[in-house]
Amino acid sequence: MKYKPKGAVKGNGTKKADHYIPSLKVVIESKHQDSNGSIDQKLCTELNDARRNFSKENIEQNHMPPVEHYVIVLSGKSWQKATNQHKIEAARESAAIYREHPSCDLKSLDIIFRDDLESYLKTI
Repeated sequence: MKYKPKGAVKGNGTKKADHYIPSLKVVIESKHQDSNGSIDQKLCTELNDARRNFSKENIEQNHMPPVEHYVIVLSGKSWQKATNQHKIEAARESAAIYREHPSCDLKSLDIIFRDDLESYLKTI
């Protein structure tokens, strides 16, 4: 699914979600990381983009298909490291705060591991 980021000026390119399942109205963004790096920055940026870009207002203005659920799916060795677990938990707490913010129109905004994707999709 292609979408126009909120606040983008006319003529700016569109972005493409990794996966979109129309029947579930869910966007799935994949984040694979095998090495150390900007794990916390990736998650924070992705959460903020989800809240802004998939608001009802932005969806309507840009004639995008409906999105009610947004999930970030983590894979790779780096996410599994004990030293990164607190970063993932902090990002999950941020997701909960974003979900409750008046500017967020998403029913769910979650961060999960790849092994949990199938069961997660059954819950929405």
